[in-house]
Amino acid sequence: MKDVALLTVDGRSQLRMERHLRHPPEKVWSALTDPEHIGRWYPFPAVELDLREGGKVGFDAGDGSTFEGVITEVDPPKVFAFREEDDLLRFEITPEEGGTLLVFSHTFDDRPASASNASGWTDCLDALEQVVEGRDDIRVDNDSVALHERLVKEFGLDQGSAETTAAGWTVRYERQLRVPADEVWAELSGSDAVSVGGAVPSGFAHPGLSATEVTAVTESERVEFEWLNDGKPAGTVRYEFQPGNGGARMTVVQTGEPGSEVLRDPALRAWHDHVEGVADELFKARA
Repeated sequence: MKDVALLTVDGRSQLRMERHLRHPPEKVWSALTDPEHIGRWYPFPAVELDLREGGKVGFDAGDGSTFEGVITEVDPPKVFAFREEDDLLRFEITPEEGGTLLVFSHTFDDRPASASNASGWTDCLDALEQVVEGRDDIRVDNDSVALHERLVKEFGLDQGSAETTAAGWTVRYERQLRVPADEVWAELSGSDAVSVGGAVPSGFAHPGLSATEVTAVTESERVEFEWLNDGKPAGTVRYEFQPGNGGARMTVVQTGEPGSEVLRDPALRAWHDHVEGVADELFKARA
């Protein structure tokens, strides 16, 4: 695994990746900023590049449309940075013995997407190395899903959060998956129908949770139900599925009533095991 770190900078998430390249800075700069080269390593071909601070960089989205970034920093052959919507992409080039140190950073807000972003940029930087080397046939054969799952754990993205207020307690997990929502739904529901008033399929509840009937459902989008403590309604569980980076974003939220705070941390641990178990099964199914 090449150097990659997930940081927090000014309240935002930042990926930082390093590559040691066996070529001079000028050659790396050309690969980064020449529109003919950009499309060979960047996710989208460049159709416009006004290489100055405040200049536009335009990309072909591949669906007949284009989108633009704004260049925020240019210092040939040292720094190239641009903003793509709210994300900031920055490449810093430093000469070193035998070649060049390239430091890439991506600053963004969607922390659960960090592992997907990092696995995607790994492919891009692998391709960039080949462009710098002058290869005609660019080949990248990383297992991006396996890398994603590993980085989820290395970055601590497999951890949920918990809070307690006067209204009770809440446990929340937000997990980026690398398969679409309908496949996640099928894994959780099995062969069972999910309908209002019906039983909650076991896949939606961790082993220690006593669930009542389904109270709300939209297939492959959300499901809600109540859970029991000592046979009495004690709170709710809600699943939501939305498009994420590379697949479905699954969010699970359990609430508990005031006075039952002792159940919060065990619920946090139980949901961790359950959510990661689902992710593991989905990963195995793709093999």
